[in-house]
Amino acid sequence: MMTSRERVTRAVTFQGPDRVPVELPEQFGTDFVRVNAYFDPDWQPKIQTETEWEDEWGSIWHRLSGDISQGQVKHFPLSDYELLDDYVFPDYKKRSRYQPAKKIVAENTDQKFVLAKVPLSFIHRLEYLRGHEQAWTDPYLFPDQLNRLLDKLADIAIDAIDNFAELGVDGIFSNDDWGIQDRPHVNPDIFREFWAPRYKRVYHHAHKKGILTFLHSCGYIIDLLPHFIEAELDVIQLDQQE
Repeated sequence: MMTSRERVTRAVTFQGPDRVPVELPEQFGTDFVRVNAYFDPDWQPKIQTETEWEDEWGSIWHRLSGDISQGQVKHFPLSDYELLDDYVFPDYKKRSRYQPAKKIVAENTDQKFVLAKVPLSFIHRLEYLRGHEQAWTDPYLFPDQLNRLLDKLADIAIDAIDNFAELGVDGIFSNDDWGIQDRPHVNPDIFREFWAPRYKRVYHHAHKKGILTFLHSCGYIIDLLPHFIEAELDVIQLDQQE
């Protein structure tokens, strides 16, 4: 019988697993174990209340009292690209972020497939840093600055991959919702010009480390799938396409 690690790897690479891998609640059995790149333990938010808080990227989130949702970003630390030169990005090279993951991997004696959440969000993080309208108009109004910012976001994801590779994870996972109900958020040609090369850089780096690549993306993204395939994405997790 295959281990879960072998089973998932064979399924993703079309090499004939002994059965379909599953990720179910623990009492029903799962082939996966998940780890994360946690908050910088040396970072402290400037604001932390029930209805308002700062994340470590400097975005300020708001929600209504009693609301259990994540809320919405109301302050965007890079609302003006003039701020980019002095902006301090979170440091994902810091090994202290990965100590909880290291412990989980060491205890994975059942040889489950270890799937690591990485800070790879080329559209949501862009919105949280720049604002929604700015994020969607940057390719037209500020293409050079957008390229610079996306390159930095790719650097951060690669820093996390390097740390996870040392721990021996099997795959990386991230979230970027690229579609509304009936079309992608952006013209596929714009996606190919600005975002696809950064995905490819990150995913190619993961493959060089022997790590498989997973992405969740909601909405209608069929028109973007060829670009994700070319960017070396192994697994797409969809919720909205029948």
